Amino acid sequence: MDLLDTQLIDLLMKDANVSSTSLAKQLNVSSSTVRRRMKDLLEKEIISIRATPNLEKLGLPVTAFISLEVSHEKIKTVLEALSRHPRAAWVGAASGLFNVRTVWWLHSTEELYRIIESEIGKIDGIIRIETSICLQIKKRESTSIMETINKNSGID
Repeated sequence: MDLLDTQLIDLLMKDANVSSTSLAKQLNVSSSTVRRRMKDLLEKEIISIRATPNLEKLGLPVTAFISLEVSHEKIKTVLEALSRHPRAAWVGAASGLFNVRTVWWLHSTEELYRIIESEIGKIDGIIRIETSICLQIKKRESTSIMETINKNSGID
């Protein structure tokens, strides 16, 4: 990966729907170069192109953070169980007391309560559950991660 790839990724993060012709003009290269670079980045799974849903308009106005303290021997099983749930947007192992962290997109706080009580709470190995509801989202996705990578990697 070189500076051109980094610049291409940065532009795609700002607008993944932009044409290869427009990208080529901004990067001062040919459209075929842009298409070839994009194909390579996609094949190597360095990037993926996907839609970002407007959760509120889709009827999912509640974003909840559910943190779980899980017995160490059950972490993998709990991660797998939570990952299969259709409302779980993000599931990961973490350091600290709450060693499993999750993000959920939900229709209501009532749905959150039902999921915790009748589903999550019944998973073997969970010791404690802590839930927070996101009150306001100011930023949902990064558009400047490549700038951070560039500064840390020495790419000018």
